[in-house]
Amino acid sequence: MFRTKFGEDIFKAKYRNSKNGCNTWPDLAYTLVGSCCSGLLEPWEMTALTDLITQMKFIPAGRYLYYAGRPVHYFNNCFALIPEDSREGWAKLGHNHFMALMCGGGVGTYYGKIRPSGKPISNTGGVASGPLSLMYAMNEIGRNVQQGGSRRSALYASLPYWHNDIQQFIHAKDWTDLQKEQKALDFNFPAPLDMTNISVAYDTLISLYDPTFEQVVAQMLKTGEPGFSFNIDKPKEVGRNA
Repeated sequence: MFRTKFGEDIFKAKYRNSKNGCNTWPDLAYTLVGSCCSGLLEPWEMTALTDLITQMKFIPAGRYLYYAGRPVHYFNNCFALIPEDSREGWAKLGHNHFMALMCGGGVGTYYGKIRPSGKPISNTGGVASGPLSLMYAMNEIGRNVQQGGSRRSALYASLPYWHNDIQQFIHAKDWTDLQKEQKALDFNFPAPLDMTNISVAYDTLISLYDPTFEQVVAQMLKTGEPGFSFNIDKPKEVGRNA
């Protein structure tokens, strides 16, 4: 059935669910098609789809494989969020991260509305800590909450190229030598934004000529991130690339 022992080991470790009738790969294929397609496909179509999955000519996404036959079906892929720049907005973002991740979904967040660090907070007389501190907080939620209780969290953060804190964002993953050494020894050792994929957002063709574009490319070659998010002339769709 499995082409390699590695594939078989992954199935046994992640997707086999004897309690709910998914003890073998064919069992899982049958159960998954039944739970997702009953009432939507004709019986012969469900049989054909089950055969394709059984033969591994078509393999659904991992979260579908995992939740086949289970009492709850957390098939959600990714939630796109845009926090407001307020006390309530920050608190709501944390709540939404907890809820999304515990339901098996990833979270992609656009932080363009969060005021830059150092800006005054009129109500308290203090100064804002900026979007990076909020990203760090969400990163730690991701570290400590497993999706659906079993999978590592998937997080994404983007910041527009024109934001005052963009340089801090671009270099957020310039980890120290000590952090790199500890990561090499223990993958779970904490480092800034290590649970989060990050991207700089560009919204017009002219913005692609901004000096930050070349800086991001240089940083990619150094650390692999940030990436790019393109929402050309579609400012209301900043979350769609998450």
